[in-house]
Amino acid sequence: WVTPKVDKQSGEIIRPETWLCSPLELLGTGTIGKEHYRVMRWKKPANHESITMAIPCGGIGDRDGWRLLKDHGLNVTTNGKYRAILADWMQLSGNHEEWQLSTTTGWHFGAYIMPDGSVIGESEKPILFTGKTAAVSGYSVAGTTEGWRDTVARLAGGNPSMMLGVAVSLSAPLIGLVGADGFGVHLFEQSSAGKTTTQNIASSLWGEPDAQRLTWYGTALGIANEAEAHNDGLLPLDEIG
Repeated sequence: WVTPKVDKQSGEIIRPETWLCSPLELLGTGTIGKEHYRVMRWKKPANHESITMAIPCGGIGDRDGWRLLKDHGLNVTTNGKYRAILADWMQLSGNHEEWQLSTTTGWHFGAYIMPDGSVIGESEKPILFTGKTAAVSGYSVAGTTEGWRDTVARLAGGNPSMMLGVAVSLSAPLIGLVGADGFGVHLFEQSSAGKTTTQNIASSLWGEPDAQRLTWYGTALGIANEAEAHNDGLLPLDEIG
């Protein structure tokens, strides 16, 4: 809001308060390469889900910048005059703490970034994952460690394929810690031989297997983006053909 203007002598309001946008926090700044960003947080109007995004400074105040914010649930005034005021506020006001912005998941600055953007551990500075994955809903928490051990891991014992799936899944986060190269495992077998079940067991360590499952049917760029979103982690791809 723009606060109302009051006549100093009469105390009367000579300019009413003016709405600019829905509640918005300016959390800090960051860079990716040579581009500068403002880190902002707001809540979606439908479900009040909190969303934190790095908005390119070059787009603040222009059509593409407003569209980006509105597409992600921020309500913004349509008045051009007040949009200019809002754009100035976005650039000059709020917190200017430096954030670490990362286009990949995995180990960064002493913490581990999950594909859904959540951060495990304490980073040296506030950290934000700016990429995305089509499997974001698959990274959820359910059950207990003991329950998984008794109902999944115990039953996988003695089955080479299932044990391989568990080993690959557990080793993925260690790659960045030991400085090793990433690797892939290709399961080639007839239909109904347990390939998807092996993948499900591996994925169950990270969340909901069905929601995490991706396929090879996509563009090279799309697969590359998913690889960045699963850096130092498990990327389950089903069915080559």
